[in-house]
Amino acid sequence: MPRTVLVADTDPVLVGALEFALRRRGYQVVAAADGNRAADLLARHLPDVVVAGVLLPGTSGFRLARVAKERSDGRAAVVLLSPLASEAHRDYALALGVEGFLTRPVAAAAVADAVEAVCPLPPERVAARPAGVHG
Repeated sequence: MPRTVLVADTDPVLVGALEFALRRRGYQVVAAADGNRAADLLARHLPDVVVAGVLLPGTSGFRLARVAKERSDGRAAVVLLSPLASEAHRDYALALGVEGFLTRPVAAAAVADAVEAVCPLPPERVAARPAGVHG
């Protein structure tokens, strides 16, 4: 069964790059440009991983992390992206049970690596990747 990643960020270039990188690695991706849309998607589809900016308009990435953890009984993994190298943000994210916390700017490949670290694909999905795609 494919793994699903919800990507929520206001940067359309980053979202597009993440969609490409994650799909190429074998993940299904749903995307949102703001926190409210991401919250709506989260209410309808419980993804395996949530990747979200912490400073989303509407519903923050921190709130999305809390909701994802609550709805999945802690099974959904969360990777947050922050423009601030703030210990307070990192500590709060860890207190929420977030598995990954990356400081921006960040390359799409680094985020995809973080997703793969917290939610590995089954071996048959890895074997089906196009040549030259590594995780």
